[in-house]
Amino acid sequence: MSEKSKGPWINAEAKRPDDTDALRNRISSYEEFASRDILEILEHWMDRFEVNPKLFLDMGCGTGKQTHAILKKFPDAQVLALDLSEEAVATLQNIPRVQCKRIDMNDWDALKDFLDPYKGKIDGLISFYAIYYAKNHAHLLHRLMPYLSLEGKVLVTGYSRYNNWELVDMTRRFSGISPETDDFLDPLKVKDDFEDCYVDWQYFHNPLRFPSIETFTRYYCNYGLYDPKIEDNILKEVGQIITDLGQFELSKIALSIEMTKIPPSKCIRKLPEPLESHFFSPLHYRELLQQLIDEKYQIVSIEKLDKVKELNADVKILILRHDVDISVELALEMAKIENEFGIQSSYYILMSGEFFNPLAKRNRDSIRNIEKLGHEIGLHFDSPQEFGSDQKVLEALLGHPIKSYSQHNPTIMGFKNIDTKNLKNAYDTDIQETMGFRYVSDSGMRWRE
Repeated sequence: MSEKSKGPWINAEAKRPDDTDALRNRISSYEEFASRDILEILEHWMDRFEVNPKLFLDMGCGTGKQTHAILKKFPDAQVLALDLSEEAVATLQNIPRVQCKRIDMNDWDALKDFLDPYKGKIDGLISFYAIYYAKNHAHLLHRLMPYLSLEGKVLVTGYSRYNNWELVDMTRRFSGISPETDDFLDPLKVKDDFEDCYVDWQYFHNPLRFPSIETFTRYYCNYGLYDPKIEDNILKEVGQIITDLGQFELSKIALSIEMTKIPPSKCIRKLPEPLESHFFSPLHYRELLQQLIDEKYQIVSIEKLDKVKELNADVKILILRHDVDISVELALEMAKIENEFGIQSSYYILMSGEFFNPLAKRNRDSIRNIEKLGHEIGLHFDSPQEFGSDQKVLEALLGHPIKSYSQHNPTIMGFKNIDTKNLKNAYDTDIQETMGFRYVSDSGMRWRE
């Protein structure tokens, strides 16, 4: 039986910010082996400014990468760049439109003295992989809000609970200790705590792809999950993967949280009861289902579409489906809630995702238990080339053929045509165009059509 440990495991690099060499080596690995540039998050955020901002605060400016991107995007803007490292501050010292200062963000008095002249004037506050160095980063954000302008914006980025799951799994297997992982900030709690802000968030997948055991070792030995006692076991397993596949891919999944201050004139933003204080919680889901039942909706799964055509035109119908990308175990909890109301829906399982292994015993059991509750299990596919193999694996797990499927991220990847027989497509245009249904999504915890 494994034990859980918070000790040195959870985000240990955040507990040693002064280890400059280790930090430099990790940054070097990102620059060399990351599949994407995290500046994508910053670029999208900057595009949301409706008027040209004049002043930014970069908390933890580091190499200056984000500061330079802001200066390039907004030629008239100035940046206040803060960092604990003398070296980081020195890199931006003589850059026009940048005011640099070495400040420990845990020293509120020093931070306040520096920022007081800019109270109410900062249009944008950013912190990339830095604000979690603060002892209480949520409290620090609260203290910084008065320095934002009327509709000032915040972008903070840090580690997520899904980070490094390959290393977390190896650590658990070889040491018997399960490193606990978590988001650097709980986005739902931020949404509740900052009532005067619009809050949104996203997970940004940016895997590191190491071509050799030497490049991986350089990264691993400077990372918080490093353990000399199991180093040989991990390097042996990673080395075998590189031999077999030509590279080792390590999941790096960042959480970015955006906040925008709401002007006092717009602060009437209460959600209709009973969806106000527990949005996207089990309690909220039960209340939502009860509302639908009270409104006399007949709720069906995708596999029951043919029966919908037999119903009276006056009957209100809701087709309920879930794309399972993150957690099969949480999907089972939703399935149990639906079962309480006598509701049967469709659950589409992503067989090739980054967040769970559908063939792990606990996930196999969860998938089968969802089906035992009367729900439909279908395939959530990512790659058309792997559709057939994913279908066979899922059907082998279930012990029978599936009846329908849905595509993963069609708005990003474009809708893919799959040549299937006797399988219903959850995105079939006939559902909307012929049968007259409206498509409503809550993916990313945002309702939209």
